[in-house]
Amino acid sequence: MKKWDLEKKWTVILCVAAVSACALMICWPAIVNAAAAEVTYTQKVKCWRDGGNTAALSTTVAPGTPYILKQITMHLSAGGSGDLTVTKDAGAGAAYDTLLHTETLTTDTDWVWSTTDYAPLEWIFSKDDEIDVVYANANTKTIGIEIIVEEY
Repeated sequence: MKKWDLEKKWTVILCVAAVSACALMICWPAIVNAAAAEVTYTQKVKCWRDGGNTAALSTTVAPGTPYILKQITMHLSAGGSGDLTVTKDAGAGAAYDTLLHTETLTTDTDWVWSTTDYAPLEWIFSKDDEIDVVYANANTKTIGIEIIVEEY
């Protein structure tokens, strides 16, 4: 399982967004396998990317600051097989761990889960909480996932 602790090193770059506005982006340098993972920051919004291969997916998001889970998107190269799970690994201990969502993927190739679907609720996590996303990828399809959180 990959675990990304984002409190150690930062690289700052200036880029131009598609709407011709400047944005400050803070990008994490190469993490373990640059082809399989990338982390970018845009102001308070953080995006984790994992995948690009046919292996099982088991990834952990650990911002190290209080945060709000905004959305998770996943793409498979062809129809999936099995369950994708999103779990809160509570910093307060296993007694507080919570299964947030399970999605059974069959013929789906794209999946989007937005916590705004549950508005007006915001899913707020403490600085010690982590989000685990697991998918067995039994059909060995090429997989890509993005997990977006916002600093609270």
